[in-house]
This record gives sequence, structure tokens and C-alpha cells, in this order.
Amino acid sequence: MQVNTSSNQWLFNTLLSTDKLPAMCLRHDVDGFVWQPVEIPNTSETSPALETPACRPISWQHVGTFNAFGYVQASKQQRKFSVCAPDMSFVAVADCTRHLYVYHRPKPVETSLHNRKTGQKVGAVARQQVHFTYIP
Repeated sequence: MQVNTSSNQWLFNTLLSTDKLPAMCLRHDVDGFVWQPVEIPNTSETSPALETPACRPISWQHVGTFNAFGYVQASKQQRKFSVCAPDMSFVAVADCTRHLYVYHRPKPVETSLHNRKTGQKVGAVARQQVHFTYIP
């Protein structure tokens, strides 16, 4: 499978595992998709040029999605950087005004929760936290 990334905005890079290459998060519509590069093993005996690390073929695997994160990050005009947890349980955005925005992935709710307008039962809820650092 081939993926065209030329029309997708880069959001951030992250290290999901110490034994793998850094992954990158790209904006796809309003979501942030995390792509992990994976080295393809060389099975050809006739191509010694592929033995150097810079020339090894790489496949990109979709390993996670942050729903609506592209939309969220676009609203942060003064952001400095973004990063996610290695297990992709949350993503954080730091800005220039000493704010840290933490967006947690949806987690199942244990109680009965319904949408007020539609009456539909809600199975999972995502949380957002805003941290402010005061430096005198």
C-alpha cells in the first residue's frame, strides 16, 4: 500500500519505543494519524547497497489516531511543541504563554451516561486538562 503524505500537515514527531525509529503524526482532515516507520528486511542477495542504514527500504504503518487533534492544534496559534505518550494514551500541546493542554483519549464510562439532546447512550468520554505555570 502506498500513502501520499504531500498534502498532509506535519503535527509532531514522537518516540513510541526505544527500539524503533521515531514515529510522526500527520493531519488527515481533522484527525491526527500516527505513522510508524518499519524497516523492511533485505531478502535480496544482489543488492549490497541496501546494507547501509540510510538506504534500507521503509514501510509506514498506521499505529494510532488522535480524533480531532488536527482541529485542536490548529486552534493553538502560539504553540511551541506537541508530544504524545509512548502508549498514545494522551497528547500534550505546550504554548508560549505557559499553558500545557493535555488531551486524553476516550475511556469507557462505568455509569449510565446519555446525550442530553439526542438521548443516545454515551460509551466513552475524552478528557481535556489545562495546566498553567506561574513564573514570578
